[in-house]
Formats: sequence, C-alpha cells, structure tokens
Amino acid sequence: MSKEDLSISVFASLKDFAQKHGDYVTKYLTPKITADCVLFIQDESKKIVACDEYVDTSKKNIVIIVAPQSNVVLYDAYALQNNKKRTITIVALKDSECYVLHHDCSDNAVGGSLLINYRAFNGLIESLLYGCSAKALKQEIILDLFEGSNIDLFVGAIVSSDKKYVISAQQNHHHPKTMSNFVVKRVAKESSVLGYSGHVFVAQGAQDALVDQKDATLIVGQNVQILSQPTLEALHKDISCFHGSSIGTFSEQELFYMKNRGIAPSNAKEMLEQGFIANLFNYTPFAAFIQQFFNKTTITIDND
Repeated sequence: MSKEDLSISVFASLKDFAQKHGDYVTKYLTPKITADCVLFIQDESKKIVACDEYVDTSKKNIVIIVAPQSNVVLYDAYALQNNKKRTITIVALKDSECYVLHHDCSDNAVGGSLLINYRAFNGLIESLLYGCSAKALKQEIILDLFEGSNIDLFVGAIVSSDKKYVISAQQNHHHPKTMSNFVVKRVAKESSVLGYSGHVFVAQGAQDALVDQKDATLIVGQNVQILSQPTLEALHKDISCFHGSSIGTFSEQELFYMKNRGIAPSNAKEMLEQGFIANLFNYTPFAAFIQQFFNKTTITIDND
C-alpha cells in the first residue's frame, strides 16, 4: 500500500488488494481484469476525489472500487500517450453512489485508446466523458449491471477538423430490475471521422430491465464521415428498451432567428454547437467542473 487516509486506500496491484479484501476480487471482478493500481474508497460524504492525486499517471490499468454505502465524486483527467491503451474499471457496490467525470487532456496526441468498464452491483454510477483532444481517439465502453443497479453514462465532444473519434459500447444487463441510460452527443467539424457501435445485451433472467441508448451527431463541416450502428440482443421479453441514432445539421430557421437578434453568424454557429451538447452538463455532481472544461461562447453583436 503506497498511500492511505481515513477513506481512501491505494494498492499497487490486485494481488496486494486481495490480501486485504479477497472477497471483493472473487465476487466483483473477472479474471480478465488486470491492474497495476487499485483505488479503494470508503466514504459517505460525497468527497471529490481527483484520481491523479492518488494514482500515478504512468499506470495504465486502474481499478477503482467504491465500497458499500459510499458516496463519491471522481474526477479523472487523462492524457493518452501516442498509440497506447489505458484501461479503467470502476465498481460500485451495494447502496453506493459514484459520480464520475472523465476529461480528455491528451493535447493532440497522435492517437490512443481508452477502455472503461463500469460494473454496478446494486449501486449507482453516473458518468460524463467529455472531450476529444487526441487526433485519433478510440473508446471502448462496457456497462455491466447486476442486482438492481443503475448506470447513466453521457458522452460529449466537439470533434475538431481532421480528427477521428470512434466509440464501441456495450450495455450488459445481467440481472433483473437494472437500468441503464447511455447518451452520446458529438459535433462533427470539417473532414472529421466519427464512428459508433453500440450493443445492448439483456440476459435471459434480466426481467424488468430498462435500457436506453442514443447516438446523436451534429454536422457542421464538409467531408465528414459518420458510421453509427446501434444493435440489440434481448433474451427476455419483459423489458423496456429504446435505442437509435440521429444525424443532422443546423437549420436555416435557427440561424435566421439568431441573425435577427444581432448575433454574428460565426458566433451563432458556435453557440449552437455548444448548446447541442450542453445539456449533458446539467447534472449536479459536475456543476463545479463546467467552468473549467466547457468553453463559454463570447457573443459578438453584428451591427451591419
């Protein structure tokens, strides 16, 4: 153990963590999950935890376990290294609440990939992924829901010109009375490439599951490439499931409305871009971070 306080413990590996909390490893993790760092949180005060204060940023395989009845806000600012893969597993146990903000700070790295596995066992996870700083970003996102759990995940990004952003997602409902909501909203600029593959799986015994999945893209430039493939595999009939994708652009009516109010066309488009994904930030756990990571538009009045 390299660092410990009253509510947070850090372990150098799963083996080290298992020596003290062996039951958690066998019950809530799979043999495929590896870690060179484990963060174990026991706190009911909704403490804000900046992951980089506890986890060495050079570590690429991180497991975060939120203990039963804990309540925490996690801030994860990650910087992908060129052509490297980073994995993070977040586990929310019984009656816990875990709110997570992931922010891409890769500063135009050539390319990288991020794998996030959210695992909830009668717990709650709400997460927001924001940003696309790498020139080529690939995200693999897995939601595993057990024992009446709830996971809400929101992904938002303004994808700059000539960048590539591909998302592969799985929503796996293993047990009854589980709920998941997965929303992706991205703005595609000039010559950008966006991909989305979202698969919903509902197990045979997962009755009363409630599943929602949406992928929405706003096109604001020419020569944009978009591929969106939502799919569903339901092995139980007694469920509520919604999934789909939408692609659109600015309407002339919107631009005309803003022009008549003296807003310059360039600012009008920027406001519409940011407004398209702004509702992803309307969640209390993330309010303190919005000013830091969401650039507000400066409105210019056109007097002509």
